[in-house]
Amino acid sequence: MTPIRRAVVKFGGSTLSSGERFLAAARSIRDLPAAEKLVVVSAPGSTTDYLLGLLSAIPPLADPESVARVLALGEVAAARILAAVLRSVGVNARTLEPDDPAWPLRVSGDPLGASVDLVASREVVRTGLVPRLRQEVVVVCGFVGRDGARLCTLGRGGSDVTATALGALLEADEVLLVKEVPGIFDADPRMVPSARPIPEMHAEELAALARGGAGVVAPEALRYLLPTTRLRVVPFGAAWDDRGGTVVRPPFADGNVAIRGAEGPVPVRIGSVTVLASPDRRAIDELVRAVAPERWHGLFAAAGAMTVFLDEEEVPTAVRLLHASGRFRGIASRVGLHLVTCDPSDAGRGAPPLTPERELIAAARGPQDLRLFLSDRAQTFATPRTEVRSGRADR
Repeated sequence: MTPIRRAVVKFGGSTLSSGERFLAAARSIRDLPAAEKLVVVSAPGSTTDYLLGLLSAIPPLADPESVARVLALGEVAAARILAAVLRSVGVNARTLEPDDPAWPLRVSGDPLGASVDLVASREVVRTGLVPRLRQEVVVVCGFVGRDGARLCTLGRGGSDVTATALGALLEADEVLLVKEVPGIFDADPRMVPSARPIPEMHAEELAALARGGAGVVAPEALRYLLPTTRLRVVPFGAAWDDRGGTVVRPPFADGNVAIRGAEGPVPVRIGSVTVLASPDRRAIDELVRAVAPERWHGLFAAAGAMTVFLDEEEVPTAVRLLHASGRFRGIASRVGLHLVTCDPSDAGRGAPPLTPERELIAAARGPQDLRLFLSDRAQTFATPRTEVRSGRADR
């Protein structure tokens, strides 16, 4: 790897699951050929799940900020441990913690699902973070932001978001997401043993797979990728060279969703398969061979990608058949989705905007209705004149 000016390195929780792994991570940071290094850490191992279990006695959202502070404990511990281990291997390293006035990531919104505020963060990064990076390796907590005096969390994939957002604010040369896997695969290797790693892809392609269910990188994190920053997904323990992992290339078009809806019935579950392919006749034919069109709940096409919505139980077979065709550059799948069909005239009337809990996967407008495909975290996103549809059974 050619020496660079500034790098952001993020370690996922599973990569920091033991003392030996903290030591290996510290040595790899020491050997990273970058003049300035910012390290972002997730909570070690299953710490967050453990904390969530302890919090189960608290009524839902009784005190969101207190819950956020408890959930952040895993990241705070990981940052302190890694900084101490870095010093033990001869690296001048310090933590920068969320209660520090110089904490760089400013956010707004729900304490348990906040959004990054780049405008508010920019000056804090310039005055509080950049001078430190010139003197030492700085270790920060992923997943955590500040809204004034409030501590907030960023929701699923929040550590990836932390890394790419700070990478953008720092104008870093490279953002490295260190994972347990060798990179991005063209299908889920747990479902398709013959799945192959993808050496290089564009951010739009990765976003399509991530929204389709590939869980390696949070799709929200890709919003912050600058044209001048290289993003790499690399395996834990690999050398810092250009041969391993997946390189993710910009540009990335802003994909924020602005659709609104009114409260109503809870939608029911289906699944989806996303393929990287232009919506041409050959790609459609392969989808038809995998699953008969009469069993589709919907088809969503964007530039370079298509998503077909199916019954959950049909997803694994469809993924295997589509991968065996060799037609597609990448395939992702997702289950636990919901389909809500509503009158188009009702969409956008008198309701709060979509939140992370109401993540919209896709929308398709038919002659007489609007179909909304929602994530497994969706609770209500329907209108007074709503027909709730499922696969073969209401699960």
